[in-house]
Amino acid sequence: MTVALISAFTSDRARVRFLDAYERTRRRVWPTDTVATDLPTSFGRTRVYRWGAGAATPFVLLPGAGGNALSWHPHVRRLGRDRPVIAIDPVGEPGCSVQSLPLDGGADWAGWLSEVLDGMGVDRAYLVGSSFGGWVGCSTPGTHPAGWLAWSCSTRPASARSTDGSSPG
Repeated sequence: MTVALISAFTSDRARVRFLDAYERTRRRVWPTDTVATDLPTSFGRTRVYRWGAGAATPFVLLPGAGGNALSWHPHVRRLGRDRPVIAIDPVGEPGCSVQSLPLDGGADWAGWLSEVLDGMGVDRAYLVGSSFGGWVGCSTPGTHPAGWLAWSCSTRPASARSTDGSSPG
């Protein structure tokens, strides 16, 4: 039997220290004109970052368990040259999102992601997920009417390299 939990910081001091370090890192590694949005969902407030130009179909980036949107920083500029890039801090994981209800299984995670995409006005996307993020994305297409144009699962987004040593994207 699995027990669905609500993730939270161990103390206010821990939360403040983490979020301060997170924001310093985000400012250092992400493009300066990145737009941060906090979206309400049934499972809590979700932090979403959007960067990139144009109205083309966006890339939606989902980190692995224990990760957050910052894990995608090596790829954001390249992916966002011709289209928007949307990177998500999942509820219940270290980041700026705040979980308010437990997520218990694929249907809950799919519902959460659908709410996030609806809140961002995304009706078509290239979904890219790392590990657990890939599982969340794979759980979603049957529950969300968006037109998924492609799906990719990566194992290590922050350190992924092509065979010539360059970052993919």
